[in-house]
Amino acid sequence: MLQTLEQAIYLIGVIILLKTTYAFGNWVKDTFFVNKDSLLKYQTDSKNAYAVVTGPTGGIGQAFCDELASKGFNLILVGRNQTKLDKLKEGVSRRYPAIRIQTVISDAKDTTPENFSRVAEAVAAAGTVSILVNNVGAMNKLYGTLEETSSEELESIIRINCTYTTLLTKSILPILKKNRSSRSLILNVSSASSYGPGPLMSVYASSKWFISGLSEAIRLELRGSNVDVTCVCPGFVKSDMCQLPDAADPVVVAQQTFGKVHLKNFSPYWQHAATFGLLAQLPGWLKDRLLLTVVNQAGKVHNASVLERRKHN
Repeated sequence: MLQTLEQAIYLIGVIILLKTTYAFGNWVKDTFFVNKDSLLKYQTDSKNAYAVVTGPTGGIGQAFCDELASKGFNLILVGRNQTKLDKLKEGVSRRYPAIRIQTVISDAKDTTPENFSRVAEAVAAAGTVSILVNNVGAMNKLYGTLEETSSEELESIIRINCTYTTLLTKSILPILKKNRSSRSLILNVSSASSYGPGPLMSVYASSKWFISGLSEAIRLELRGSNVDVTCVCPGFVKSDMCQLPDAADPVVVAQQTFGKVHLKNFSPYWQHAATFGLLAQLPGWLKDRLLLTVVNQAGKVHNASVLERRKHN
């Protein structure tokens, strides 16, 4: 009886060890290895496919545009500022003269049916569209508690991050499904804050949880179709929204992102992925304490930078 129990315990130990080793091997592969040809299945034989990018005029959105253009994708830039869109178009066209670029004006705060119909009509008229990058987003201007943040700002974050992204995806999805020249892709930009609680940016973090959940749900709904869905969860990336000095380079993040679109949900920058992977293994009380320390420090740096810029504007 004792020998049988020892054998059972030994077998359980072996199974746990194998499972842990397999999981760690997958984590290493997903974190450190990039497939430079991941986007090929979304390009047509005639190299005429378009990618739609929202929030394209700065930070990671602009880097997404450059990376897509470098892979031969034509671009439909969706934003609210025509001057910024034109400047981006001029820059990308100069670097990639063969790429066709269209711009569409759409304010992410406008969630009326007319706004989405207008964007969908422009996208449908472009030709073959195989990629939708839902990058547009908003976060707290200043880190602060729920009580400290105005109701108007909170509502704006929810409207832009949740409502606009959801309804735009619904509007563009039929166009992606009609594509028969290649597979299609929906890339939703969430945030590493979706991996856990987001104190001092609670509604922003919660809105990114929503994006991650939405991505997983529609991925299952579209199983068996020609449309893939993936969700990228970057940490701090240099942009107008993020004023932290040690934030990741958006160019590197964009390259890593498009090299991993075969994954369902991932953090593209290996330092971020390693950090969050380690945090996930810690006991809850220690993880919460570290999270509060990091967020408080990041908030102080971010707020000081924003307030300093306001003095000079």
